[in-house]
Amino acid sequence: MSFATQDATGKWSFIDFDEYDSAGRTLKGSIEHFSYVSKSADLQLFPHTEDVRVKGIGQFWLYNVRTKKHHFVPDNTTFTWYVNGLNLPSEVYGKISSTDLCCFPPGSRLVVGDYDAPEVVPDADPIPIQLEVALATVRNNKISRAGTKVFTSYVRTYDEYDINVCGIWDNLVSGQATERFVDSARLIVRLRPNEAETIELKNSLFILEKNYCPRKCTCEYVNRETCQGLIHIAGISSLAFEGKTANNVRSRFTHVTLNFKPAWTDFPILRVICPRSSGNTPMPPGRLPALPIFLKFELKEGMQEQELNVGQLGTARYNATIRRREYDKKTGQLR
Repeated sequence: MSFATQDATGKWSFIDFDEYDSAGRTLKGSIEHFSYVSKSADLQLFPHTEDVRVKGIGQFWLYNVRTKKHHFVPDNTTFTWYVNGLNLPSEVYGKISSTDLCCFPPGSRLVVGDYDAPEVVPDADPIPIQLEVALATVRNNKISRAGTKVFTSYVRTYDEYDINVCGIWDNLVSGQATERFVDSARLIVRLRPNEAETIELKNSLFILEKNYCPRKCTCEYVNRETCQGLIHIAGISSLAFEGKTANNVRSRFTHVTLNFKPAWTDFPILRVICPRSSGNTPMPPGRLPALPIFLKFELKEGMQEQELNVGQLGTARYNATIRRREYDKKTGQLR
């Protein structure tokens, strides 16, 4: 709960209290003697969170590490915010602006900066956030200016993509030789300027829905419970960003290439049993590199689709669907 006061101009201010005694009609809390003055060594610029998603918002507070409280300054205190050394909005690194929060004591304010992350991850990781603020000293019970001091903190930005790779072999027009299989993998990846973190990874088993089998014979899918198929993602080995350039100076990233760790295909093994035969289990083809080997896509909202080049695989179709993860406005959850 809070204790409220109103000044002569009608402005309300609030201070939290720790205990309330209804019988004694007393409130117990703490005030810093209505003083704005602190040792600059006690002040630090703290982020509300060190990780901010692209197009997201983060906050920074001037904090007194000795009193463990947010720091108050007079209303007329001047200060300037910088993002990566710039005090102007930047499409590469984002922007930061002050939020006016009046508080107790009257005539004071909290130093709070709202950081707006850029639309794509920048090349800096982390990004330095700086606050230049006018300091005050007390002499003969009077507050006077004592120059400025720069406080520095940092923020890391990231982007997330949901990647689905799917392969379908479907030659339904081949009559008795008709075959159909489905193979897939899903990866959710968090991208930073220098690393890719796997949030979720799932490789589905190779689904053989229909396969060619000689007449009067039976065919058994021997490794149904373990076959990974031609698509298998073992993880990300490296990433590389690309961006627009003007006069040999990059303005912002536009594309990223993900290189996947080496993995091998896993083909289905079929046992064919025919009349007057003890059965035959043909050996699967030799090992080949699994798909995908790499993916390159744009850093943007919405759905992207691309076809994978898989060489001579008959009527097989392999494609990747890439979608940037966005917050659902109704649930507030990433999807």
